[in-house]
Amino acid sequence: MGSKQTTLRKSLKGENIGLKARIDHADQQYKDTGHIFGLKYLEVLEEDPIKFDKFQTRLIAAVSAARETSKHVSGSPAGVGMGELLHLLALPEGEVVASSFGLTGHVMSFPLIVRHMAETGLEENPGFRDGDIWGTNDPLAGGPHQSDCYTYVPIFYDGELIAWAAGVNHIADTGHSICPGGVPAHSPTTYCDGFTYGPMKIGEDLIEYKWFERMWMRRTRTGTLNVLDEKMRLTGAIMLRGRVMELVNEFGLEYFKRATREILERERRAIERRVRTQMVPGEFRQSLFRPIRQKGMMGHLYREADKDWIVHMNETITIEPSSFINIDCDGSTTQDYFWANGHRGGILLGMGWHTMAVLVQSPLVNTSLLRMLDVKGPPGSIINPTRTDVSTCAPNVVGTMLSLLPNHVFGWSYFMRGFLEESYLCEYVYSVIGSGGVLKNGIPWGMTDFGYVGSSPRGPSPWRDGEAAMVGSGNPEADFGEAEEWEFVEPPLTSLSRKLIPDMCSHGKHRGSIGTSAAHLISDPGQFLTMNTMGISGTDMLGCSVGVCGGYPMLNGYVLYLHDTNAFELLEQGETLPTDFVEAWRMIDSGKLKVGSMEVYGNESPVTQLKHGDLVFQGLQASSAWGEPLDREFDLIKSDIERGWMTPETARKVYGAVVEVAANGACKVDADASAKARLELRNRRKTRAVPAKEFWARERAKVVAKDFSHVDVANMYQDTLRYEKWHREFYEFWQLSEDYKI
Repeated sequence: MGSKQTTLRKSLKGENIGLKARIDHADQQYKDTGHIFGLKYLEVLEEDPIKFDKFQTRLIAAVSAARETSKHVSGSPAGVGMGELLHLLALPEGEVVASSFGLTGHVMSFPLIVRHMAETGLEENPGFRDGDIWGTNDPLAGGPHQSDCYTYVPIFYDGELIAWAAGVNHIADTGHSICPGGVPAHSPTTYCDGFTYGPMKIGEDLIEYKWFERMWMRRTRTGTLNVLDEKMRLTGAIMLRGRVMELVNEFGLEYFKRATREILERERRAIERRVRTQMVPGEFRQSLFRPIRQKGMMGHLYREADKDWIVHMNETITIEPSSFINIDCDGSTTQDYFWANGHRGGILLGMGWHTMAVLVQSPLVNTSLLRMLDVKGPPGSIINPTRTDVSTCAPNVVGTMLSLLPNHVFGWSYFMRGFLEESYLCEYVYSVIGSGGVLKNGIPWGMTDFGYVGSSPRGPSPWRDGEAAMVGSGNPEADFGEAEEWEFVEPPLTSLSRKLIPDMCSHGKHRGSIGTSAAHLISDPGQFLTMNTMGISGTDMLGCSVGVCGGYPMLNGYVLYLHDTNAFELLEQGETLPTDFVEAWRMIDSGKLKVGSMEVYGNESPVTQLKHGDLVFQGLQASSAWGEPLDREFDLIKSDIERGWMTPETARKVYGAVVEVAANGACKVDADASAKARLELRNRRKTRAVPAKEFWARERAKVVAKDFSHVDVANMYQDTLRYEKWHREFYEFWQLSEDYKI
């Protein structure tokens, strides 16, 4: 035992070993042994489990205290109210050993940042020194997108680099981007993505350089908020650095190095064991489609980007017998002049948000999952772009969309093994609002309101409905934030309501989450105001094409702009304004709400000019359902109606439930009439049903004749068939000859 420990300690010291060599060595150890850092034996854990547990608990306390204390430095409602931030502790090689709650997906991205620093020689020039402050938000360097900014400090002990302490959060505005806010949804090139920096040294002796603060003030619309966020990230990192020094002094340097590495390997083994014992190995296939509409928008400025796309995300998810999870995206759309070019940091972050929620059941969130999962795509695709000039303002959105399908797979797989409580749909069905302009006094501003990102509800299981509460499934302990706080940083946007919308849900034996609404009245916008929205699903088609076990798929988002309304006249008359788009349409139909013009979109809307008195409504977050709707229990339908989440009309048309509603709102289901109604619905389905063989033949005839529904569909296939694997599978499935061309 003693000689084994001595050898290990020598290999862990690394005083004279460069960062890149350490990373390469760690990779080789894993490749050779299948264990992180080659740790076949968890000696520190086995020798004294109580001491090990105490050490681990102290790590959790350290990262949590850094987040909970530092967030009060921020002036942004996303930081203070929503907790849309994260603090983490990483080993020198970049492996995150512990992180706070918050934006947990960032533990998947930070190792890439450290690797980029090593590969580009930053250890030699300018070098890493005790007290240095580093920062980046560059997707090419491993970051998710420009809105997610990292501030991190190296931790030295007796001259040896032993760890990194980092803070990260989503900022309000990225500055010189094509759209105001943090997610410029219509950016064609990286030169329109916003303020991009690093990795670079931004301070020393734990004090940031003055020029860095001035850059935020000069190059972003909300410089003050961004500077406060920067100070928040640094405050937490410095706090965490201090706690680490205390732990090393208390437990000893060798114990710290060994125990942190054993934590990673132990968590990897827990994930491996969970997949092996609770999931079904095999290959799962699915495609996801998302339109990007830019034609007629870019004009003469960016003619190469003045077109539309249907983005194809093709996934083959393989759960290996070894418990390793492979996600192959061959056949996905090629990189182009739109926002959906996903460098690896953004892809892994989006994948990590939900995958961690399903696979990692531990208070210690770390990068052990990275050793059990890989996402790959062909070079030149949106999953693996090779160009550095195309836009990368939202690769995390691509990664989040890609996570929809694996998390369906994980849900099915748990279900097939009988683990019902662990089986649920983990979906992000979110939207962000990007707004900005110039106030009456000439002050420019910009803001991304992403209250509906952190608050995504948890989807259904085979034994329960999707949750109506905003629980933040991919962002633990997050929520909307306070509406009043958002109004403070978005002065012209007066919040009218946040509410659940009746009947806005996907139907099934266990329905999906009830859709939510955001309603805003534009009040005194100043010189001008623009707004755009962007979300996980697209403008006119679903993000994910299937529910589970007969359940309906997730609903698309909805955006309604009403221009030149009589909203303020109604307020002066003591009347109420609509609080969601359903009420708005009813008031328009009745003639009470006057509207000069309107614009209706799916979950993504272009940059839209807004004026005093305009109204904006959103509907979103209706996740997929689980199971056959006609098998839904009558008591659940009755409860939904009594809570105001469903109307009797929908209960009858979709579920075949005949419901009587009393004057006091109490419901009674007529079981006999409902049984008859359900039988009628089943028989109606049979009249519309088509045998699979007949359906395939009919669709094949369209493919052979190249009878696609739209030129964008033909363009999508023409693009994706350049990839060898997808080309082979497409031709084999439709039984096409090799001379067939689109």
